[in-house]
Amino acid sequence: MRHRTDREDLKLHCHWNFESVEDMVDYCNDPNTPDRGGKSSHAAGAGSGTKLEDVYANWHGSADFKQATGLLKRGWPEGANAINDMMKDMSQLGPVSELIGEAEVETYDVSGAYVDVGAFLEGDPECLIDWDTTEDTSPRVISIYVNLCTSSGTNARKMVRRGVATAALVDCLETRGIRCEVVVVSANGWRPRKAKQVMQDDDEDSWNAIGSIIRVVVKRAHQPLDMDRLSFCLAHPSMFRRFMFRVMESEPDVPGGYGSVRTLRTQDLRRPGIVVATDDSNNDGVWDSNDSARDWVMDQLAYCIPSLHEDLVKQGKRKANAKQMQMTHGINPGETDA
Repeated sequence: MRHRTDREDLKLHCHWNFESVEDMVDYCNDPNTPDRGGKSSHAAGAGSGTKLEDVYANWHGSADFKQATGLLKRGWPEGANAINDMMKDMSQLGPVSELIGEAEVETYDVSGAYVDVGAFLEGDPECLIDWDTTEDTSPRVISIYVNLCTSSGTNARKMVRRGVATAALVDCLETRGIRCEVVVVSANGWRPRKAKQVMQDDDEDSWNAIGSIIRVVVKRAHQPLDMDRLSFCLAHPSMFRRFMFRVMESEPDVPGGYGSVRTLRTQDLRRPGIVVATDDSNNDGVWDSNDSARDWVMDQLAYCIPSLHEDLVKQGKRKANAKQMQMTHGINPGETDA
């Protein structure tokens, strides 16, 4: 874990970078980790923390911090099942394997998988056939950042839906051969009394005079998918309302409470990529229903895979255009290569 605090006049920015989930769990459970109080991370909850109905009914999503730690270490099968259900639901647009599969074509050369007997008898040296994929401009590696920070009034159902959709997107991209780096982030901001007195109300910096950014690498591009764990990290409310809270509680210079939602900035990212948020004016209710969340997944797939976008438009299955999606993400697909 790397921790850095930057100070400039009235501004204070705290950075935590965890290179793995295990790194974060060890930090949160270490008795030597500082504690400024305000232990919402360890507040008593209710339910099993595993069944979806229990998670929906509980603000923290789990009975206590110990239960949440066990779930994070073992994974959340119920969340993985919800992801599978969304993948099945997407099949109404066609099997996912067909939507995101590469088009294969026959190529003739002096080496290959099998022989074209007619060409061989005619003495053609390039008589061997192999299967090749059509050239694709899709990036080979893409980073996905999920800003878990959400307001206290956001219900667990919406948080779960956002995480399930994001995990489904990762699954689809990896099936396509596009490796995904997944980073969960909590970007929080505070507006202390001094900032209120000195800065204007409409000055965005006044609302983020004190800020924190927590980054946890959940999956590196080369690592295989562990859907049980990924579902917890992306979709379970305890990932934010217990673990991210505990990290914030370790910084004595951060005011009481847990701040407000802050939009991720370019400098907050390890590299360009797709940014996913729960509380964002640009979301337009995308996490309000399973249908809109499923459509969001298809939009991201079409954005990342230009050939898929073109095919879906031709088939009349999607109307999204690349320019709008580029504006939403603020990056070009080619910039996501790592």
